[in-house]
Amino acid sequence: MPWWCVYILRCRGGFLYTGSTNNLEKRLQDHARGTGSRFVRSRLPFVLVKTIACDSQNQAMSLESHLKMLGKNRKIQMVDLNLDAAGYLTILNKEKDGNAAKT
Repeated sequence: MPWWCVYILRCRGGFLYTGSTNNLEKRLQDHARGTGSRFVRSRLPFVLVKTIACDSQNQAMSLESHLKMLGKNRKIQMVDLNLDAAGYLTILNKEKDGNAAKT
C-alpha cells in the first residue's frame, strides 16, 4: 500500500506550495527538474519545509485542499505545528465550521 503525504515547499520569493503524493522522493525530483508543477517551476529553487504523513489518499487530498485555502500567514502558522494529519484536519475543519457560522 502506498504511503501518502502532504508536503509544503517554500519557493523563491517566499511563496508556499502545497501538494500531496504517494512518492515524495520522486515528486521532489520532478519539482527540482521543473516537471512537477508550473507554480514551482516558475519559482525555483525550493526547500521542503513540512511533510505530513496521511492514512490514505483521501485524507491526503482533503488535507491538501484545506491547506491550499489558507492565506500565507495562516499556512506558516500551520507549518510550525507538530501534528499528525488528523490533528491538522480537526483544526482546519473547526476553523471552516466557525467561519461558515459567522456568515
